[in-house]
Amino acid sequence: MDIDILDYLDKDSIIVGLKQKSKKKILSAILEHLIAKKKIGKDGEKEILKNLLQREEMGSTAIGGYIALPTQG
Repeated sequence: MDIDILDYLDKDSIIVGLKQKSKKKILSAILEHLIAKKKIGKDGEKEILKNLLQREEMGSTAIGGYIALPTQG
């Protein structure tokens, strides 16, 4: 599945001020936000979260300044 990151980088996809502390809760909040904005479908949400968490185990997707670009690997 090819994904173009530019399809997801718009003002509706950016989240500022997340309060969650754990990676799992942060990634879940991001997924919920993208589903609410109709950027991704709800089907497959658990699989996407699983893949994101596996990707984070390989190395953080944080780029600094509290900014991260999580990917599904």
